[in-house]
Amino acid sequence: MQQKNKRILVTIDESVQSLNTVRYLSKLPFSSKPKVVLFHVIRRIDQAF
Repeated sequence: MQQKNKRILVTIDESVQSLNTVRYLSKLPFSSKPKVVLFHVIRRIDQAF
């Protein structure tokens, strides 16, 4: 049976936690190379701005 290509979705928001998540993910040993998709989340700016 053939394995499907694995995909990992990572949300990033310019926080230290999201940067640490990307660093952690880059060091994980995978048996096959997964496709990593980074989804950048932007906080909404108040209308008063």
